[in-house]
Amino acid sequence: MHKTLTIAVLAAAATPTPASIIRYDFTGTVTAISQPGPFGVVAQPGNPVTGWFIYDDQTPDISGQPTFGHYPQLIPVGFGFVINTVHTATCDSYDIFITGDNPPNNAFDEMEPFSSNQILVDGVPTMAANMYLQLRDDTGTVFPADGLPDWRLTLADFPDNDNLALPNGYLLDTSTGAIVNFSIDSLVGVPAPGTPAVIGAGLLIAARRRRD
Repeated sequence: MHKTLTIAVLAAAATPTPASIIRYDFTGTVTAISQPGPFGVVAQPGNPVTGWFIYDDQTPDISGQPTFGHYPQLIPVGFGFVINTVHTATCDSYDIFITGDNPPNNAFDEMEPFSSNQILVDGVPTMAANMYLQLRDDTGTVFPADGLPDWRLTLADFPDNDNLALPNGYLLDTSTGAIVNFSIDSLVGVPAPGTPAVIGAGLLIAARRRRD
């Protein structure tokens, strides 16, 4: 009976949830800025950047294309970054694009969180802003053949093998062309709340059953 209970608990713990809210946090460094900066943003190369993007990994692809994925997200403050510790850019609606969505059709894949919707820059709403991140996989193997990745991506998944595109991002004022460019220097995924806890609880119960 103990063995049956152990198997049942582990099977229940391993059952995937229908949807997972994934969060990625990143840090970066300003690499270039036009002067004056977009929307009054004051920064210099070398200044720190912190940010995040949050998505539902069960979002359907609305592109209808075999090698291109378009996954719209509608999550309060789901995408944002802070430049030089004081300038914020956030939005509630953004898109994730994955090009080369079915490797190995392309030599590389890219995951691109992007928004040109109403963005709050230092608390002021504007329709003239673009927020963008680029995570480029030169191997064409990191992203799933269909759908969005889970929380286990790291910066090591995106080496710049051809000196073209290290992970990077920008804030752009489309009305003037003013821009802040930054590198992405660290990337940490956070799993859906409760997922590791459920699996851990299952393993703990199984271990106790074995001891009994």
